[in-house]
Amino acid sequence: EQEPAGCPLNCSGRGSCDQGRCVCDEGFAGPTCDVLVPQGDVSGCPGNCTGHGSCANKTCTCDAGWSGSDCATTSQRHDSKCPSNCSSHGACVNGTCLCDPEWGGMDCSVVARPLGGCFLNCSGHGFCVNR
Repeated sequence: EQEPAGCPLNCSGRGSCDQGRCVCDEGFAGPTCDVLVPQGDVSGCPGNCTGHGSCANKTCTCDAGWSGSDCATTSQRHDSKCPSNCSSHGACVNGTCLCDPEWGGMDCSVVARPLGGCFLNCSGHGFCVNR
């Protein structure tokens, strides 16, 4: 039986078409029902949107800067000049890591806590060491 026109990729054969949107069979998710949902994932979304989006009707709506059926792909440039891509604990701006709160160091890989009177990332120019 053919799916009505308008459903992407005929829902990959793993769902049905409802007004141009795929309604995925149990165990599958994504706009084309092409993503296998791990057993025990009660959200119905692939990887529960990997923490970078919200789940509705078994489809992830990705946060800004994230894409993919499971929101696991960052749309930020990976060819940055920042060391270690800021260790996923900061943002790269003009080749310099701007670390998230409680992270420091040149590549945001150091947990920065109040030590010896210092706090956080020493204005982006190092990290505190208790001497």
